[in-house]
Amino acid sequence: MKKYLAILAAACSLWSCIYPFSPDFGDELDDDTIVIDGTVLIGQESKVAVRKMVPLTQAASSGTTRQDLSLEKGYTVSVRLEDSAGETYPAHYDPYASAHVINTVSASSDRQYRLFVEIARQVYADGTFSTEVRHYETPWLDVMQAPVIDAITFNTDGVWLEVRADAHAEKEGDAYFRFDYEETWEFHPPFEPEFFFDVGSGRILPMPEDWENDVYNCWLSATPREQVLYSTRGLVSPKAEHCRIARFPRGNNRCQEMYSILLKSMALTREAYEYHETLYKNSNQGGSLFETTPSEIRGNITCVEDSTAIVLGYVSATTVKTRRAFMDGRYYMAPNYEFELFHPDYTDMTPLQYYAMGYRPVKEWTIVTGDIRQTALAWAQRRCIDCVADGGSKIKPAYWPNDHR
Repeated sequence: MKKYLAILAAACSLWSCIYPFSPDFGDELDDDTIVIDGTVLIGQESKVAVRKMVPLTQAASSGTTRQDLSLEKGYTVSVRLEDSAGETYPAHYDPYASAHVINTVSASSDRQYRLFVEIARQVYADGTFSTEVRHYETPWLDVMQAPVIDAITFNTDGVWLEVRADAHAEKEGDAYFRFDYEETWEFHPPFEPEFFFDVGSGRILPMPEDWENDVYNCWLSATPREQVLYSTRGLVSPKAEHCRIARFPRGNNRCQEMYSILLKSMALTREAYEYHETLYKNSNQGGSLFETTPSEIRGNITCVEDSTAIVLGYVSATTVKTRRAFMDGRYYMAPNYEFELFHPDYTDMTPLQYYAMGYRPVKEWTIVTGDIRQTALAWAQRRCIDCVADGGSKIKPAYWPNDHR
């Protein structure tokens, strides 16, 4: 039996949720098994990822589990969306998103939608090249109405900080939710230096009192890969209550100054929910797709030329609701960064050499050796005094509520 490592990318408005897994379907799969995944987001841009299975041996040698067909030599991929009123929405490929982007900002939620993918590849046989073309399509998709986000709350158990959300479906009955989110936070480095190294003179000097530290406050943004699924099946009302969205230690710099989360809610059909739930359980909770059958992970995409061919992935259509919330630094539990400091031995290297290696003078540091106390100048890596060196950006988001620069 062959073993393959596939990547499924459920493309959403600003992120593709990735699910690596290792299914074994015997001889039912080959190296050309296609993975098509995405979400038709009414009111926002939609993204569709088109990929191909990667054999385990190839993944191990190449160091990647993804094979984006739009970047593969010999392949040509085209994607389009159609609605029930006959309007067509062409897609363009975005290499930064590794997805085909469709402008559905002005699309109507009152229509049905169907996705079409055409994959052409060059085949070499008997000394000649030929073009093999296959077409893939979804059934007509009804647009699901996104749940309303009622509240976003921040809670701590003393060690961890949790972001939770309440949401509700606007119709009675079982509801299936999906949450994606973007997060942005303001942070600063562990130390504000009291000294600086003057390269011109080669001397370590006290930091001027009027020195403006322009690398102390920074911002970082992230769009986590993990999506959050929630089902109200079996519950009294179609509500998601205290659904955990994110979790991180209180010592994380997300908690330091100010944290913002932009939560996006989407709706799924029961079939789409069960599809993503199967992938999540088998990819992130120690399960194995050896325990599942191909029919259990098949999506809703069909190959026109061969309806029996296994095509992985799922495409949904939904509106989107968003809500932003802020958290200040009240929950921050600052780690002890003193271990980052060290007292250099200038007999081995000069201050200029330390500086060239990326270290910076920070502050006077008391060293205790038995009964002897000595005051020396402590150095640390540049990232300990420079938020830009630690990956931050000096561009403050337009929606940020404080006056830091």
